[in-house]
Amino acid sequence: MELATIINIFMSVVLMGMGWIMRVIWDSIKRLQSDMNEMERHASETYVRRDDYRDDIAEMKSMLRQLFEIVNSKQDR
Repeated sequence: MELATIINIFMSVVLMGMGWIMRVIWDSIKRLQSDMNEMERHASETYVRRDDYRDDIAEMKSMLRQLFEIVNSKQDR
């Protein structure tokens, strides 16, 4: 075998390996993108928005204040 043929075979094998690795990386990136899109959809359906959370907490604090006032007024009697 000539040196040029050996170099061509070696380069072909190296480039095939690099191509395979790049394809695996590309597929992984695409899978991650689809997973991120699914997580964004899931998060918007599942988790409470911050302003809704603040409104609910404010309402709970108000209810607790009323309960504490009732308990304190009962204790004074």
